[in-house]
Amino acid sequence: MTADFSRQAFLEFFDYVSKKGLMNPTTARARKAAAKAVLGILDEEEAADIRGLDVDELMTRFSNINSSDFTPGSLTTYKSRLSKGLSDFLRFKENPLSFKPNINSRPPRSANGASKSPKPVDRAPSSPRSDVAQDSASTQGLVFPIPLRPDVTVQVAGIPSDLTPTEAKKITAVIMALGTISEKDH
Repeated sequence: MTADFSRQAFLEFFDYVSKKGLMNPTTARARKAAAKAVLGILDEEEAADIRGLDVDELMTRFSNINSSDFTPGSLTTYKSRLSKGLSDFLRFKENPLSFKPNINSRPPRSANGASKSPKPVDRAPSSPRSDVAQDSASTQGLVFPIPLRPDVTVQVAGIPSDLTPTEAKKITAVIMALGTISEKDH
């Protein structure tokens, strides 16, 4: 029996690890969505065996095809999710019995969503990171960093991976209202 390294086997891998409890279902869905979108540009020959994919080159192609549909931050997030998912998939195919996914552990959260472990108070502020969104889907929905100015990046958090256009318009309206309020103060 030969191992299947096709695009379809890769996408099915996310359903498997989610169902078996090897990966948080939200993380698996987010990684699968990124993989499905990016690998969707492959022709059937390329999709038959994804082991030799050059993720950087593939992301360049994906960006060229979809440049108006994705922000640079989203492309970075997709690249991170695809890279981690591909690494997990290949390690799983190599040895399914000892497989552990490549995920960042996070401290447990209380009912109100706050971290149960104390945060250090003397920590220097962290710089905006483009990979913030990669696994934040694991417990609280997606997080998207949005650079506003050279020194200011905001993070929109808790976005469901199945966000509808109507829901996106609601979020947009709230943020637009915030901008209107701050203009009145100045």
